[in-house]
Amino acid sequence: MRTRALIRRLVSSISFFEFFDMRDLDFNPNNLPKDVLEALGLITACSAHSDYVIESGIAGCLGVNIEYGSAVTTHMTTPHRKDVFLAAAELRIDDVHILIHLEDLLDELVDALKVRNGYVHNSPAIDRSTNETFMIRTEARGSVDVSLIPLSVEVILRDAQRIYKAGISLYGLLDKLGLLPKIPDGVRPNRTHKDKAARKKIRKSRRDRG
Repeated sequence: MRTRALIRRLVSSISFFEFFDMRDLDFNPNNLPKDVLEALGLITACSAHSDYVIESGIAGCLGVNIEYGSAVTTHMTTPHRKDVFLAAAELRIDDVHILIHLEDLLDELVDALKVRNGYVHNSPAIDRSTNETFMIRTEARGSVDVSLIPLSVEVILRDAQRIYKAGISLYGLLDKLGLLPKIPDGVRPNRTHKDKAARKKIRKSRRDRG
C-alpha cells in the first residue's frame, strides 16, 4: 500500500498529509528487516506468557484449576482481568502487605502490556529510500492523533524483556504463596456430546422439525 493512499484513509489533516508525503513508506510486513520482525515476535511471545500469568493468578485465587479458570478469563480484556484478579486476591490473601505487593507487581505488568499494545495495534513500515523502520501510531481519544515513530530493535527488545520480567515476577509471588492453579492430569473427559458444536447441531435439528 502506498503512503499517499494510507494517509488519506487514516486522516484528512493537511499538515499530517504533507509530513508523511515526504516519505516513501512500504507497509508490507514481509518486507521489514529480519531483526525487526524477530523483535516484534518476541514482544508478542512475552506478552502471551504474561497474559497467562494473570489468568493463572485469577484461577489460583478463585481456587479452581487452570481449565476452569480459562473458561472465565480467556476472552477478558487486560483491564477486566486486573480488576477480577485484585477482587479475587483480596478474598484469598489476608495479609495486607502481601496484597499491596501483589497489586504493585500487577500494576507494573499491566503498564508493560500497554507498551505491547503500541506495537501490535499499529502499523510498522519501512522507508524504501533510507531503509529506516517506523511505526504509524494512531490515537483517537477525543481527537485524531497520528504520529510516525522510529522503530529501534534495541528498544523493542528492552520492552519485550520488561513485559517478561514483570510477568515472571508476578509468577514468582504466586508460586511462593501457593496460588498457582493445578493443571488437570491425564486425558480430559470427552465433551463432544455436549460441546458448542453438538449444541448447535441439536438446535438446528429442533428448528428443522418445527
